[in-house]
Amino acid sequence: MRFPGMPWMDRVIGTQNTSIVSYVNSHVTEEADKIRMIPYIFQANNTFRLFNDKLILNQETPSAQNFGVLTSEGGDIPAGTFSTLSPGQVFDEAISDLIAALEADFDTGFNKLMEYDQLSVRQYLLNRNFTGPEIEWIETINDATGHYDDMSLSQAALEQWIFDSAPLSSWQAVDGGMDRMTYGMTKILKNSVITSKRVTAIRPGAGTSLDVVINGTEVRNYAHVINTVPLGVMQMMDLTELKLDYTKRLAIRKLSYDPAGKIGMTFKSRW
Repeated sequence: MRFPGMPWMDRVIGTQNTSIVSYVNSHVTEEADKIRMIPYIFQANNTFRLFNDKLILNQETPSAQNFGVLTSEGGDIPAGTFSTLSPGQVFDEAISDLIAALEADFDTGFNKLMEYDQLSVRQYLLNRNFTGPEIEWIETINDATGHYDDMSLSQAALEQWIFDSAPLSSWQAVDGGMDRMTYGMTKILKNSVITSKRVTAIRPGAGTSLDVVINGTEVRNYAHVINTVPLGVMQMMDLTELKLDYTKRLAIRKLSYDPAGKIGMTFKSRW
C-alpha cells in the first residue's frame, strides 16, 4: 500500500494530531508499536523495462518505437507521432479536461466525471478517435492488460488526477507493511479486538442492530457492522435475512477486485 503526498491524505499520514499515524504514535506506549513511514520508490534511472523482448532503461520513453511494436517490425502501431510518445503522456492528455476540472474544484469535477461514469476507459478512448491497437498499447504500458474493459473512465481519471497532483517523490509507505497501521490502532482502542473468527452469517438483530454469526453457532450483536471482506468471501456468508436488493447482490457477484477496491464511503463524523 502506498500513499500519495497530497492534502487529501493528511487525515491518514499527515502531521496534525488528528491523522491516524500521528494519533497512534502519540498514544502507544512502546516505541516498537509506532507507525513509521518511509519513502515509496516508484522508479529509478538505470533500472529497466522488458517488453516484446526489448530491454530499455527506465529513463527512456516507453514508446511503441522503442519497444519494437511498429507495423514495419511485425507489430500493430504505424510509424508516426503516436509511436514515439509515452502511453502515460498520451492518456494524460486524452483526459486533461477532466483532470483540470478536478483540480479547479473537486465537487464540480467529480460531477463532470459522473457524466462519463457509464463508459469504460476503452469506450471513452474509442469516442476520442483512438484506434483499437493504440488503446491496447496505452493499456499495456500505462496500466494492465484487460483493465480498460472493466475500469470506468471516472476511476481511471481519479487515479490519473492523484498521480498528477502528487509527485512520485512525495509518496510514502508503511515500514513493515500496512498491518502495522491496524496493529497500532488496536493498541490504543478501549475495547480489545477479536480476531480469527469465521463469520458465517449476518442477519438483523433487535431494533436496528445486526447479529454476526460466528462458525454457525456463536452470535454477537452490534449496533453497526462494516463488512470489508473480499466479495468472493462475502458470497459464502449467509446474508439472506438482510434482504439485499438485486443490484447489491449483483454487485457482490460481479465486481472484480480493482473496481470494488475503489468504492468509497463518506461518514457524517469520524468514528
